[in-house]
Amino acid sequence: MNVNNQGILDTSTVILLPLFDAEQYPAALQRFTEALAEEVQGMGVTVTLLAPGPLHSAFTARARLEDTLLMRVGGMDPRKPAAAGVHAFRAGKTLVVPGLRNKIWMSSLRLAPRWLTRRVLGRLLESAGRAQ
Repeated sequence: MNVNNQGILDTSTVILLPLFDAEQYPAALQRFTEALAEEVQGMGVTVTLLAPGPLHSAFTARARLEDTLLMRVGGMDPRKPAAAGVHAFRAGKTLVVPGLRNKIWMSSLRLAPRWLTRRVLGRLLESAGRAQ
């Protein structure tokens, strides 16, 4: 947070997925954000957690993720979720998942059995060169 009692926490839509052991840290971040937002309510402090989903970036290019189905179908320009995060922050929202596709995707995967979620994510992260 800055000196003006404002701040946006940035994470990933991964926090909303029922994955393997890696889910514990992001889930803790979501719970921390929600608890912090409740603690500072009425004090002029806004806490917003931005979970943008897959973004086209230098990181995804270096990690060779750009040719995966996930990025080809769901990759976003980082400016769109950044703007959505600022808008949600100004509106006092605690959690923002930008984009209709991401919202549907997260809702579907949260309701799906864990084995199915892992299988779908594995397929989405398979590179185009290795796709069956």
